[in-house]
Amino acid sequence: MDINISNGHLYIRINFTYPLLCKALHKKGKIEHVVKFTKQNFLYNRPFQDLDTLNMEALAWLGRTANAMVHGITKKVPGDEWNIEKPFLIPCLQNALPPVKAQTCTVRKDNTIYWKSNLYSVPMGTYKGRGSQVTMKLSEGYIIVSNMQSLEICRHLVASGTGKKIKNNDHKRDKSTAINVLIDELSQLLDNPLQVKQFLNAIRKEKPRYVRDQVLVFKQVIENTEKTIVQRALDYCCDNQVLSANDFKAVAEQFKRDECSFHQPASKIVYMNLLGKLPAVALTEPATSSIEDYETILKIKP
Repeated sequence: MDINISNGHLYIRINFTYPLLCKALHKKGKIEHVVKFTKQNFLYNRPFQDLDTLNMEALAWLGRTANAMVHGITKKVPGDEWNIEKPFLIPCLQNALPPVKAQTCTVRKDNTIYWKSNLYSVPMGTYKGRGSQVTMKLSEGYIIVSNMQSLEICRHLVASGTGKKIKNNDHKRDKSTAINVLIDELSQLLDNPLQVKQFLNAIRKEKPRYVRDQVLVFKQVIENTEKTIVQRALDYCCDNQVLSANDFKAVAEQFKRDECSFHQPASKIVYMNLLGKLPAVALTEPATSSIEDYETILKIKP
């Protein structure tokens, strides 16, 4: 047993030769009662000089009281019982739990894995076709995902609850191509490559931290939108100093909606007349009131 003082607090450390396992919860208090007994029997009203003296007094107290007196319930002397049991004790480290084995998970098309009713994202490109797999294991509250060569590719905190999608935004970034190369490739897809480079470089200067995300949004718009609409949106953004790929996407979507509404033919009104001619009731006009009648009523004094 060692006694120490730190930050104005007294700490008692009880040293066990072998780690003790408490198999039943109701016996946990018996182990903790040792500290309580030390505080109330040894430390209570004891004058303090220094730590060395206190530790020497604690060892003496163990020899004459804690380990030498007959226990009130077992009616046995703890020191004698310790000498009897000591030859039969073995380290519990020999019975340590086996290491956690990694389990195999199938990678979905959206670069996620499914575990205990939750989805966890993995880096883009992990899915390489049907049958793509990774390994997963738990460690200190984290899910560690590795490739089949046991190289870690990402980790997530274990989510509480079910039905959640835990994703890392960095996993959506395609890091296989350099930014400059990607800008050069995108500039060749439109009629004015110089305009594309100027626009994307201006975004790069405005948002250097998110330039890859911005370029990928621009690429997505080009791949999913007609070339004429993309060019109109690019001209609008350059003329109005719109330096955001997300705003560029919104402008392109608006031009696309306007284009669809312009070409959509006007709807023709067709009257449902199953009898061949309208009935007389349908031709009757409802009676209307004159505003002058209401003005006359309001002008009449009571």
